[in-house]
Amino acid sequence: MTQSEQGTTGRRYARLGGFLILSLVAFFATLTLAQIPARLQAGETAASLLVSLQTTHAAMWVAQAATAGGPDSADFRRAAGRLERALQANEAQSEQTPHLRPFVRTLRDWLHQAGSAPATPASSLTTLFLQALRQLDASRGLLRAQTATADLATLQLRSALIALLVVLSLLGFRVLQWRRTPLLATPQGDERQLASALEITLGASDEALLIADPDDRIQHMNTAAEALTGWTADSAQGRHRGEILPPAEGATEDAGQVLDRQGRPLRLTQEDIPLGERGQGRLLRLRRTTPEDNEPALSLDPQTLSGRLIDALPGIFFLLDDQLRLRRWNRHLARLSDHPSQTLAGMPLVALCSEETRPSCLRQLQQALHTGSATGEIRLLARGGGMASFEFSLSRLQTAQGPCLMGIGHDIGERQRAEARIERLAYFDPLTNLPNRRMLINRLEHEIRAARRHAHYGALLFL
Repeated sequence: MTQSEQGTTGRRYARLGGFLILSLVAFFATLTLAQIPARLQAGETAASLLVSLQTTHAAMWVAQAATAGGPDSADFRRAAGRLERALQANEAQSEQTPHLRPFVRTLRDWLHQAGSAPATPASSLTTLFLQALRQLDASRGLLRAQTATADLATLQLRSALIALLVVLSLLGFRVLQWRRTPLLATPQGDERQLASALEITLGASDEALLIADPDDRIQHMNTAAEALTGWTADSAQGRHRGEILPPAEGATEDAGQVLDRQGRPLRLTQEDIPLGERGQGRLLRLRRTTPEDNEPALSLDPQTLSGRLIDALPGIFFLLDDQLRLRRWNRHLARLSDHPSQTLAGMPLVALCSEETRPSCLRQLQQALHTGSATGEIRLLARGGGMASFEFSLSRLQTAQGPCLMGIGHDIGERQRAEARIERLAYFDPLTNLPNRRMLINRLEHEIRAARRHAHYGALLFL
């Protein structure tokens, strides 16, 4: 098999491989398009459910505040009716979203027991209400994840459409190439007409283009190539490419460092494009490269990147050694602490905790160091003598220097204040700030249980 036949066979295999790749791209793009409508529908359903749950959330707080007036008050009846309508809408939607059912059941139990007060203890009502809030937050988190999946499906849809357009464009380009009759492959063509067509085609391009025969001798050159190399088309015709673009001293032609006609150094990238399937010649495309093209891509130092990521965390972050001393922390912990940043290094973490939580904090740290992980709550001393409550998780890491603990915590102060406000609304009148009937009943039940347990007697006096 001759070299020309080997080149033709290789091009055929390359063409077949290109068709296979395009077919695979089209197949996966079509498969992605088939799966996207269901994701988009799920995203629209999740978005409407989030709006409905927002209405239910507002109705829950209104009903909770109205329980202070008792189950027979007009405010409670109005709030209970509004919450009942919201629950009915949620029940209808829970058929498609099973994770809503526990929340609907818990909230309905709370509404039923709140309407039958004072038969139901206030502590049970508060527990049920908080449980419903947690289930509501969990359902809203799942729904937000579904909306994010729908957004991702939209992005996949756009990507699949772009891939299909690219495949169709490439196929159309190949069809046009097959239908076009190559002038260089037609020895019977008019040489003058061929030269004129080549001159017009090459002259219309802003790139430096040269046409060489199979022996690498220049046949045609456009105006951009004349300006780049310093040679004219007439003087370069019939000369070898190595004579037109000789390598610079100490460099090879493949390195891209060549000399123009005046001997001035040039840094070029050269692309060879075969003309015809039987090797009738080649098209040379030249492009001047700048020093910026050869500069390595800038990379971010891994240590700097990790430091920025740690400081970008919304909560506190700390890294402890096996002696439970601080080795690394983020800016949120440094701003919260009453100690200067330069004194935090090597300080035990328990030194930043309040006095009453130091023993429990030490136990949890030691547990995480031995078992590998732990979770809990911690109260840290803040600047100005205040306190900040955090819910944190600990994980043990093994390093070259030995085991260490990584902790991440988020502020739960707002949640604790909300729980205290709920308890305040449950046991005190919002207008007078005096204990209400539920508080009285709760205290009476407590005293009656204590009297029965210790065989004591008691009496209730009305003054």
